Amino acid sequence: MIIHYIKLTVFFALIACCPIHCADLNHTSPPTSFVQDTKDQYLQFSIGKAMHTRRISEIDRLSKERGTPEEEALAKEIAGNAPDYTCGDTHEASIRFFIESHFGPASSSLYCVAEDRIGKREFVFIDKENEIVVKVFPQIPKHYFKIIHELSGHQAFRELNLAQAGMAEFLRLGKYSLNGVDYLLLAMTFVKGEEIRKFFAPVYSAGGPAEKQEAIDDLKKIFYLLGTVMGEAHSRGKMKASPSADHTEAVMQSYTLAAGKLIDKYKEADRENSEMAERIWENFITISSQYDTGPVYFAPSHGDAHLGNFLYDKASEKITVIDSVRAHLSVDSEDLPISDSYSYDCVRIEDSIIKGILTYENDVDLIQELIGTFRQGYEISAGDIMNQSHFELNRFLRTLKQYVSTFKWKTEDDLVKRESLRRMHAYYEGMLCNAVALLAIH
Repeated sequence: MIIHYIKLTVFFALIACCPIHCADLNHTSPPTSFVQDTKDQYLQFSIGKAMHTRRISEIDRLSKERGTPEEEALAKEIAGNAPDYTCGDTHEASIRFFIESHFGPASSSLYCVAEDRIGKREFVFIDKENEIVVKVFPQIPKHYFKIIHELSGHQAFRELNLAQAGMAEFLRLGKYSLNGVDYLLLAMTFVKGEEIRKFFAPVYSAGGPAEKQEAIDDLKKIFYLLGTVMGEAHSRGKMKASPSADHTEAVMQSYTLAAGKLIDKYKEADRENSEMAERIWENFITISSQYDTGPVYFAPSHGDAHLGNFLYDKASEKITVIDSVRAHLSVDSEDLPISDSYSYDCVRIEDSIIKGILTYENDVDLIQELIGTFRQGYEISAGDIMNQSHFELNRFLRTLKQYVSTFKWKTEDDLVKRESLRRMHAYYEGMLCNAVALLAIH
């Protein structure tokens, strides 16, 4: 560990001795030198240090999900020593300088994803000409930890060496300053494919029955493949464990707290239906009482497994996993799993299927068909890793969260969105009311 810090100090010194200036930029070819190689290794050292801030147990994870003082200090250290690419008086100018310093002339028009996020939280610029994505992290209160989770979480998933899925490759780390705020720059490879959630629309824009069936078949193929990807991810790093009493108590407290908060929100949204609130709480108590406290598998998890974080490329029939930030919270510094929360990955994907279909129509049969296809792929790849009682409890809480959030259908002005939210609201209400019956079936 001492040698590691000595090496890092030497690299910091080399970078500091060789400042970069806008005027030094060669617009015909990216510079190559020992100093540039050093800056690339700075990214690797930063990833290594980020990994050492990982949680040591599930109890530790539950108490520190939103960052720690150690992570904030490391983020400031990384920003203080990162190569500086400040150029001009706009975000784009510095980002363009960063790209052209290493990857060649940037596209004439860089594409910014979600411009409204600039300065408030992390945001992304895409340079399709060089096939580069630059994710930018403002170093502001309550957001310092995000670069640490990004570096460490991505590495956690890469260490799984998934055969069924690809990942972007992190390339460079830098920074710039604007209006007194530091922004960390993380360059990564641009990956081909569309967000999986975009494959629902062709089912409902098809010109005829044959085209619609073709779009449905595409969805089935995608969700089977996604099931194998998630099954492989969970099973590759799995470890049999016997949770301690303290572990189980901490987990159940977190579930009970989450359920209580959601039921309070429900009561605010539907003040006249106290009977429903009582029924929901009774169902939660019944399901949580069946939570398996015996030996289980711990495994890495993605942590934010909605369908916008998986890309599918039809040409190669390949899935790419992105934004595995929260994987940072599922493994320790030695890449050993500390949690059995991976069941939430499957809950989140299945919920995305529900929303994807109900956005357009109330086709319960298609929902069940796609969920069944996903589970088939998952079970073939993961085997018996899933604890059903843990899955059911996570699914109940996710359903309750979505049910509460869809009360806004009553005040939605857009008629199409209103009808979509109304369908979701009715579906989730049925799931909540039948939760105990469904558990008995499983």
